[in-house]
Amino acid sequence: MYLEKQKQLAYKDRRVHPRLKCRVTIELQTDVGNAPVFANLTDVSMGGCYIETSTILSPGSKIKLGFSMDDASLSAEGVVARLDPGSGIAVQFREMNRDGRDRMFRILEFVQKTTAFYNNRYFENLTKQR
Repeated sequence: MYLEKQKQLAYKDRRVHPRLKCRVTIELQTDVGNAPVFANLTDVSMGGCYIETSTILSPGSKIKLGFSMDDASLSAEGVVARLDPGSGIAVQFREMNRDGRDRMFRILEFVQKTTAFYNNRYFENLTKQR
């Protein structure tokens, strides 16, 4: 019984990096050269992210993500790891060198600040309505 529970825990928590829950609009570009589409980033980590989109991309598809319209350096490349039709895609970022990890850290900071800003604005509006 104990060994079965250990296997279940190990299977559930397979991620190497902790995820940051968020809600940020991003630009998604596929490798086939189609026009970029906008999608919603719902969580992100150093190793990957989940994107809500109605775009159908098969696992293994290469994509580029733009996190900021104002700063083109805030982008990352990845591969679709899983497709949830009608919901979104799980993306695994490509293996990164030191510069890539530094850029990803800046992306995580940007996402965290953006999410905090909108959450704070939401709560400020709620308190004004009281």
